[in-house]
Amino acid sequence: SALTPNLTYYFRVVARNSIGSGTINYSTNQLSASPFQPLATPTGLVASANPGQVVLDWSDVATASEYKIYKGTSPGALSLVSGGPFTSSTFTDTSVTNGQIYYYAIRASNGSFDSNLTSEVAVKPISGFSLTSATVATFSSADITWTTALGADAYDIRYGTTSGNYT
Repeated sequence: SALTPNLTYYFRVVARNSIGSGTINYSTNQLSASPFQPLATPTGLVASANPGQVVLDWSDVATASEYKIYKGTSPGALSLVSGGPFTSSTFTDTSVTNGQIYYYAIRASNGSFDSNLTSEVAVKPISGFSLTSATVATFSSADITWTTALGADAYDIRYGTTSGNYT
């Protein structure tokens, strides 16, 4: 248990009983092993939602060759996403429903060992919607209507005097 990673150690087991230890004739062959450096846990996990999809992005782990992605609809109840392991530090999940909250976490792997799981992130995709009308109501106000966006809890109205430049 207190071995240094990447340093070779040699082992031999000698049998003993209540009277004492056996001799070299009653021991195992010598074997060697090098403990691995533990894999770092991925950092910077961010989830962003677009209509009908969730995009995950995180920082690469230098010693990882793949990543395992976990997903669930309740915090602490995540399952391994099928189709993996994944080799990129970006993942797009298109098997989501707009308006449903999803929780995600990531684990780095080198094919033999896995890192600890990241903290969970939550995301809620919102459906697309359309601005249906904007009319001047008075000299200092406007009436604006739009279709409902599934998954939206509120709407922010931004405006500007130049197209594409809104505050």
